[in-house]
Amino acid sequence: MKRLRARGDRGSASIAVVLFALVAMALAAFVIDGGLAISEREQAADIAEQGARWVANDIDVDKLRTDPLAVPVISGDAVDRCGDLVGGIITDSGATGTSTCVFDADMREVTVTVHLQYHPMLTGLFFTGTLDVFGHATAGPQNQATP
Repeated sequence: MKRLRARGDRGSASIAVVLFALVAMALAAFVIDGGLAISEREQAADIAEQGARWVANDIDVDKLRTDPLAVPVISGDAVDRCGDLVGGIITDSGATGTSTCVFDADMREVTVTVHLQYHPMLTGLFFTGTLDVFGHATAGPQNQATP
């Protein structure tokens, strides 16, 4: 008596393993690149905060000495150097990006925006281009003198 074999199922486990491996790799790529993108966004925010704090600390000392109880204002030198300073922080961190510094009308506050470009690691195999991340921070000098 001959035994009949069902040949329709032969190799179906291999196809399932390959499909599962592809799905697992795609999921891992998005998880890893998503985490790295969040890390880049945090780095952009950190750079913006450092730059804004530094500029806010560079106050106009002469104006503060004439009226110690007045709210300090940011010096003109800080306005000129803000872009260079934040650009230097970006370069020192090893990132690629740009920055902008915006001062309010009475020079009591600065807003720094940092734009970094991130190249995905694993999803970059499938998709070309960069991801853009932004960080924003606002700071201003504080007067700690009491009347």
